[in-house]
Formats: sequence, C-alpha cells, structure tokens
Amino acid sequence: ACYEETGIMIDPHTAVGLYAAMQSMETDPAVPMVILACAHSAKFPDAVKQATGFAPPAPTRLSSVLYKAEHYTPLPNDLEKVKDFIKTKVRN
Repeated sequence: ACYEETGIMIDPHTAVGLYAAMQSMETDPAVPMVILACAHSAKFPDAVKQATGFAPPAPTRLSSVLYKAEHYTPLPNDLEKVKDFIKTKVRN
C-alpha cells in the first residue's frame, strides 16, 4: 500500500512500524506519529517481491556488502558489560 500510494518502497520491518502507526492513528489521529525506516528494501528482496510483485534493485553501496561475511560478538544480557564492550570499540 505504501508503494502504491506514494511510490516509496519500504523494507518489511518499516512496514510493520507503518502498519502499527496507521492502527494507532485510527484510534487517535491527533497524536503525532514518526516512522523511522529500519533498512533498505533491497536487503529483503524475497519479502518485498512477495508484497509488491517485484524485488527492488540494490544500490551499489548495499550490493557490495550484502554477501560479505558477517561479524558479531555474542554478549551477555548485562548492561554494564555491553557498555564496556562498546567503549573498547569506540575510536577517539
């Protein structure tokens, strides 16, 4: 619906947020609403194709990273340990 009405292609996560916002606005349209895009729609070509009938083209900057190895560090559910980890990664 977003694409049909506006020509703007959104990713599935943003679509969920948009849907929730639209439901909320039906309850009280006077409440200001902001919806943030979570990702580029080309990151989810299969889901977008299922919803719209076509997969969005990936911009060069996205296609160059989509198939690179993913790197992550599992962390415990401990706020202080997460803060400490971030501090070790921040460059001053």
